[in-house]
Amino acid sequence: MGTFSIDLYESDIATEFLASFLQEESFSYLRRAVENAITDDFLEFEVALEAVVALEVIAAIKGNANKDLPLFEEISEDELINKYESKISNYLMSLCEDALAILRRDEDSGVYEEYEDNGEFDDWLELLDELEERLF
Repeated sequence: MGTFSIDLYESDIATEFLASFLQEESFSYLRRAVENAITDDFLEFEVALEAVVALEVIAAIKGNANKDLPLFEEISEDELINKYESKISNYLMSLCEDALAILRRDEDSGVYEEYEDNGEFDDWLELLDELEERLF
């Protein structure tokens, strides 16, 4: 599992998303990424990965960071918490719960198409289970 998550979080999609978040310094950037995973009929791979990275950042803001996430090369976990902790709401957590359910599905999913052929969809689901534990 460790290698799968490290590879995932070091992908171009993930690193570009994190760089944009740090540049924008806007919590709404995270919320939009979570909402994007919920609103489309077909879950595109890039949208799913951005949502997972956003969920990881939200977990970090709640004090439950994944150390595989390269975000902490740019900002400390304490800085992240101090800056954004007040933005965590029940509504946001409800969105996170909905997004996790959609990220797990195996139909209408670019993630499933991407990882099932490589036999890695179970690794994806395990990553989501671990993320859910840190989020809630």
